[in-house]
Amino acid sequence: MIAPAGSVLSVELTTASSVSLAWIAPGDDDDQGQAAAYDLRYSLFPIDNLNFGDATPVELADPAPAGSLESADINELNASTTYYFALVTEDEAGNRSPLSNVVSATTGTDAPAAPTSLAAAPSSPFSVSLVWQDNADNETGYEVERRRSDESIFTRIATTAPGNGVGSYEDETAEDRQTYTYRVRAVNAGGPSDYSNQASATTPVPSPETFEAVALANDEIRLSWEFPYSDPDGFRIERLLDAVWTTIADVPGDARDRVDTGLVGSTTYTYRMRAYDGQASSEYTPEVSETTSDDPPICSVSPSSIDFGTLVVGESDTRIVTITNVGGQILTGNVVLQDCSSGFVIEDYEGLALRNGESREVQVTFAPLDAGSASCGLLGPDCDLVVVTGIGESPFHWSDRFAEGDLGVDNTIRTFALAPDEGIFAGGAFTHAGSEITSYTAQFIPDQWFGMGPSLTGTVRTIAVAEYGIFCGGDFVTESVGPHHVAEWTGSSWAPFYYSPDGIVRTMVEKDTRVVVGGSFGPDYYAGGKYTIGPAGIAEWVACPPRFDGDAGAEGDAQLGCNFFDTLGNADPSGSIEALAVYQGDLYVGGTFTQIGGQTISYLARFQDSDQSWHAVGFAGGVNAAVYSLHATPNGLWVGGQFSRVDGTTSLGVAVWSGTSWIPRTAGEDFRTTYAITSYLGNVVVGGGFATSNGTQPLNRLAEWDGEGWLPLGSGIPSGFVYALIESDAALYVGGSFSQAGGLPSQNIGRWEPTPR
Repeated sequence: MIAPAGSVLSVELTTASSVSLAWIAPGDDDDQGQAAAYDLRYSLFPIDNLNFGDATPVELADPAPAGSLESADINELNASTTYYFALVTEDEAGNRSPLSNVVSATTGTDAPAAPTSLAAAPSSPFSVSLVWQDNADNETGYEVERRRSDESIFTRIATTAPGNGVGSYEDETAEDRQTYTYRVRAVNAGGPSDYSNQASATTPVPSPETFEAVALANDEIRLSWEFPYSDPDGFRIERLLDAVWTTIADVPGDARDRVDTGLVGSTTYTYRMRAYDGQASSEYTPEVSETTSDDPPICSVSPSSIDFGTLVVGESDTRIVTITNVGGQILTGNVVLQDCSSGFVIEDYEGLALRNGESREVQVTFAPLDAGSASCGLLGPDCDLVVVTGIGESPFHWSDRFAEGDLGVDNTIRTFALAPDEGIFAGGAFTHAGSEITSYTAQFIPDQWFGMGPSLTGTVRTIAVAEYGIFCGGDFVTESVGPHHVAEWTGSSWAPFYYSPDGIVRTMVEKDTRVVVGGSFGPDYYAGGKYTIGPAGIAEWVACPPRFDGDAGAEGDAQLGCNFFDTLGNADPSGSIEALAVYQGDLYVGGTFTQIGGQTISYLARFQDSDQSWHAVGFAGGVNAAVYSLHATPNGLWVGGQFSRVDGTTSLGVAVWSGTSWIPRTAGEDFRTTYAITSYLGNVVVGGGFATSNGTQPLNRLAEWDGEGWLPLGSGIPSGFVYALIESDAALYVGGSFSQAGGLPSQNIGRWEPTPR
């Protein structure tokens, strides 16, 4: 008979007190049939054939048929212990199989016993102390869980070390004025225990922090504190009086200071306080003491001086002066400025009241109104004087480039004209412009002069840049024969006209593609080598467009075509024509005349195209003396000259004609005589021979109207005359007969320009 085959054991499951094994049933003849019995044994030591009989047997049921899955549960084992297992099978004849494979298994760990008697108590506004009974001896630690009163579930907040009869934990993540519920359980590898009982605690109101007392005066102490938490309902402040603590104030929860008033000087007071929220109160703060003073207030100022440096007029800067009471009683009074130049401002600081230790910031602003050094004193109550200084710099300045030997000219400039892309054309009595030798005209492209040839022989008084050319007029003749007095620029020289007036040309203006010429010439004009009868004082020059070659002319008769002078309303003025301008479509004429066009019209007249006739300007006599300059702007026609009244109203040297009425432009200023007017950066500038004042500032030969009043251009032109003004590239060019501009050498020409920033 064949013995049963050996079995193969496997460990299926372990617990803290049991091990489950499995194997395949052998037969009674090797692996056939059904065996008679099993002999399963276990031991704390490895099993072999020699010690198998010493191992502990396990009672099993009879074997199942060969090939069946068998199993066995070995119970009542010790926890955390390693056991060894082996199996032998017998048949009905007593034959035994070989020893099976030996398997080992380690039992699990028992879950620890649950803790009991959990208690919770606040140890501070921000911590809770927990203690409990430790009932386990096999725990690896404790899990602590917490639930706030507004929460529905517990959250683990910590895992502690094993206890030794008593467990404890300090929850330092709590918030003030909150109710927390706690529970704990023991844990090990075998799993967690049941939870302990639940225990609750409410954290208290925190105490105020940094409680301080500072004497403000002989009868006041300021109490201050910090409370870096959510505001409580309030704070209760107590003062020790005759060994008894007495409540002196309940203040709102958002307060952080309180002044105790009505005290006695030279007396020590002691205070304490606490916060309260609902029915709960914090612990008291440490006590603080302070002694009132009979000392006078003492003012401390910082800084002791301020220097604003240099500011451009129109800019401003603000600095801070801090006034502090470092004495005893309250510092009261006003903060004022004294002995100040213009441009300094402070806020309204009347009724200053500073207790001991209190400060006040005073804003001092410097906004210079004009150029130059400025100073001021700031004076607080019983304080040292704070000296404040600054320098105002004009937003504009006079260029230093126009001295003799640099860009100055050697004689008077009478006129300027601006040509697009060609710079400024200047005319006058000069023969040298900068380093250029020229004859009475020169072209200026910053910063260089260009001569315009030797073709002229006398003073140029006017230049006009027209649609079809650049023209000049004056006292001169050209190199060609004849009196001429007018010429056209060819690009390289001045060319004479076939027709020309017999006297001085003083002014030109373009109107409807024609150039109107005015001056002090008579009824004769020069045509083709001899004099003939023509316009007197004023005429229209009909110039050929570039597309024509016309050179028409006739003795005595105006020709249809171009390049000829034509009469203008039979003007025949009784005096010279000094200025021309086109305003609202009509031609305005100013000069020294008292009659024009056969009518008694003095000094200023309007030529109306619609009826080809002359009209007075105004309704009550117009201007009462000579007009030397006209300048048209969108807001009116500016008129300058020697006059003192317009339509019976005083206006000395300058006035504006609106098209329907006169607007005086002087209020104490005397701009007689004004020879030049132009627009500059949106304002209007006048120049001449005047030396006047706007009431506070001198206006020497130049003045700028800003829409509200007259302003100087620096220190202006100290002596001489201004005859020409023009704006180019944000700079104002001034021409005339003078040697200085703004205190700088400027030979007959100057430039007023923005100050670089």
